[in-house]
Amino acid sequence: MRTLSRISRGFTLIEVLVAFLILAFSLGALFSLFSGSLRSVRQGEDYAHAAALARAQLARVDADGIDGQGIEAGETEDGYRWRMEFAPLPDPAAQSGDGNFEPLAVTVTVSWGALDNRSVALSTVRLARR
Repeated sequence: MRTLSRISRGFTLIEVLVAFLILAFSLGALFSLFSGSLRSVRQGEDYAHAAALARAQLARVDADGIDGQGIEAGETEDGYRWRMEFAPLPDPAAQSGDGNFEPLAVTVTVSWGALDNRSVALSTVRLARR
């Protein structure tokens, strides 16, 4: 009978287990990386949607005009909550007695999540008739 050399005998059980262990850690790291990437993409989509909603609310103010100071709020069907605040700004033209317009700071805040832990805020200045 011929004896088999070490090279032709194959792998030992320890070598196979070590190879499977390395493979398992590698796949675990890859799955973790992919899930983190998907979570980041989802958060980016949420922020983009909230910013678009805030811009839409500001465009609505431009189209409808401003009635005066105050707060408006609402909620969309997909769970985004928005709040729009109108606050007066100091007007140098009012001190001189000239001007039919009042400058207002308009701030739109859009929040989402179970605890409103995420939000986007946009601010601008608009003129309202006195």
